[in-house]
Amino acid sequence: MLKIPIFRQVVQTAEGFQTSKWKCLPYSAYNHYLDRLGWETGFPEKLTHYAMRRGTGNAVDGKFPCPLFPSVSSLMPT
Repeated sequence: MLKIPIFRQVVQTAEGFQTSKWKCLPYSAYNHYLDRLGWETGFPEKLTHYAMRRGTGNAVDGKFPCPLFPSVSSLMPT
């Protein structure tokens, strides 16, 4: 399970199109889909990987009060 990629390519099989079990989605394809998602949803600026990471960090920050977990925002570059 640890060796299975999270973002995988779509492959054509005899049954139709399916998600590949082992082929990784190339960065260029992932970047294209992310850009298109931002455009389709009406974001005024290009949607980037950093924006997704930053949004996730802002959503998670403060949800875990345990002192073992530092603030997520303190881990992000400014």
